[in-house]
Amino acid sequence: MSVDNIKSPTAMEELLAGVMVDKILYDKVQLTEISGKEEDILAEENASASDKITRVLANCIISLESSVPDTKPITDNNHLKAIVKNLAMGDRIFLFIRLRVLSLDQNFVMDLQCPSDEKVPFKATVDLNTLELKKLEDKNIRTMTVPLTDGGEVVLKLATGHDEGLLSTIKNSKTRLTSGMMIRIESLNGKPASIEDVQKLSLRNRNTIRTATQKWDVGVDTTITATDPLDGKDFDTELQLMQASFFFPSEILVD
Repeated sequence: MSVDNIKSPTAMEELLAGVMVDKILYDKVQLTEISGKEEDILAEENASASDKITRVLANCIISLESSVPDTKPITDNNHLKAIVKNLAMGDRIFLFIRLRVLSLDQNFVMDLQCPSDEKVPFKATVDLNTLELKKLEDKNIRTMTVPLTDGGEVVLKLATGHDEGLLSTIKNSKTRLTSGMMIRIESLNGKPASIEDVQKLSLRNRNTIRTATQKWDVGVDTTITATDPLDGKDFDTELQLMQASFFFPSEILVD
């Protein structure tokens, strides 16, 4: 049988925020499993995590569908590739995790170090199907207005793949914290915000923005609780999405 005639497994996933295309909300994505082409992308040493996620998702999304009646799914590959960067950051991480489940399984074995003795490594298994998801309550509402303590207001928006790519280029910048806040600001006191505007905000107002963003933004809770095998105490760590074993687990490799 020709390789081209072998059908790959697919999965339909509901997006946490969805994406607006020509003022229509599209909230479902059909994924196909990762192939050798995407494996090579993930193995690239010089590409950023954001760039890898963009390219892998662009290759593995085969249709984008809407719950709006009589709306045709988007299946054109070039159109889908352009849309990937418009997806909310939370949806991009969500789809990346769902791709891993589709392509391998839901069990991810993480390599960790004991907090009580970092020289002692151990492994912890995470069931990716049990990660807590946070969705928009109303996916048609794409902004949130937040009052500030000085009488002003800020309008927040969902950060997208475009913003994620920008952040990856400024991670060592002197304005990194402010830039990270700016990508979620649609307007400040009715006007587009500049770096200087956001830097001038009081710490109280900046914390108000951070708290509102955390409560409203979509995403996957990637905080994992593991148990130190030496002292039996639980500790929190982050899911290692870009660790090589996320898609290349040593347990399934054959010498």
